[in-house]
Amino acid sequence: MNKKVLYFVFLAVVVSGFNSCVEVGNIDTSKDDQYTADIVGRWRKASESDQNPSGNYLYYVYRSDGWGYTWDEGDDFTEQETLDNFHGNGWFEWSIYNATLTEKHHFKSSAAITTKTYKIRQLTDTRLVKFDEAGNKTQTLTRVVN
Repeated sequence: MNKKVLYFVFLAVVVSGFNSCVEVGNIDTSKDDQYTADIVGRWRKASESDQNPSGNYLYYVYRSDGWGYTWDEGDDFTEQETLDNFHGNGWFEWSIYNATLTEKHHFKSSAAITTKTYKIRQLTDTRLVKFDEAGNKTQTLTRVVN
């Protein structure tokens, strides 16, 4: 009888472990097309350069063509400077697959590309929460309406 109880407990632990591996926050990974449509737009968060004492922001713009760009007011860098450097510094390619946001950042001066991946934890009309597993860091961005 004890073996049956132990087997049942072991089976319950294994099944619950598999279930936790499937979940990604509250995001349904079968809706990648919807996330791709919802992320398009302008987002911002407090600047990392100056920790936002002067109200500067780090901006991300996700375009519908799979390209995006970013600039940080804390680095005294403007959106226009990024736009003038088309597909160079500040530009990135992006895609979403299985609730994972991949950004390939381009650096014109060195022709280097740096890939960053984030798990999408929340994506609403006004809020994007992405988790960088490599850096163990969560970023919360707010949609900016022009």
